[in-house]
Amino acid sequence: MADQAWPRSVHALGAALLHLALERAWVSRDLDSRTLTLTSRGRRDLRVRVGLDLPPS
Repeated sequence: MADQAWPRSVHALGAALLHLALERAWVSRDLDSRTLTLTSRGRRDLRVRVGLDLPPS
């Protein structure tokens, strides 16, 4: 039973993180595909809040 719950939990976490990232304008969506682009605001906030320093794209 626990093995079946794991994928649902991961899916819910991923969906929540995507919702937060879109809400905070950390990523933008390409309307013609599934592509997400990290915004400059997202890059800055991830560096400040999480300590994740990503190189510019």
